[in-house]
Amino acid sequence: MFKNAIIYRIKANLPDLSALEEALQKETFQPCGATQEQSTGWVPPRGEAHGALVESVGGQWMLRFHTEIKLLPTSVVQKRVQEKCDAIERESGRKPGKWEQRDLKEEARLDLLPQAFTKESRTWVWIDPQASTLVVDTSSQAQADAAVTSLVECLPPGFALALLNTQTSPQAAMAQ
Repeated sequence: MFKNAIIYRIKANLPDLSALEEALQKETFQPCGATQEQSTGWVPPRGEAHGALVESVGGQWMLRFHTEIKLLPTSVVQKRVQEKCDAIERESGRKPGKWEQRDLKEEARLDLLPQAFTKESRTWVWIDPQASTLVVDTSSQAQADAAVTSLVECLPPGFALALLNTQTSPQAAMAQ
């Protein structure tokens, strides 16, 4: 099931299963709105509608973090900005300045976002409460940080994690 692992040590204040479920309810996933570029949140691990956000399997807790990003190619935005700049130049006889072009770029992004394609990703999070370990199934530190940050923000103050450091890097150990 896990292809990658970024491992954290739980330093303090891991809540019990029901408190964790209640805390994650605050940050359930909602799809991107028409002008929203990104949305993140927690979804049921088994994909069941209205299911539990934390599932306990043999004393191990499984969670799933969902990310949705709207993709807007830079070339499409630039083309729309250029069209708007050309229209302003035709109508008023002047070229838009740098600040006006920046505003036109933001306006173009807002115009195009409802039509943008979406990219979705789901990241597994495994918590071993007995070993005080949290494992994120990703090779990207940015994705792991997004999931861990969301988890830490949901939980009461005092919950602390630290990235697991080893004397030998996993890459070096596997190469040997």
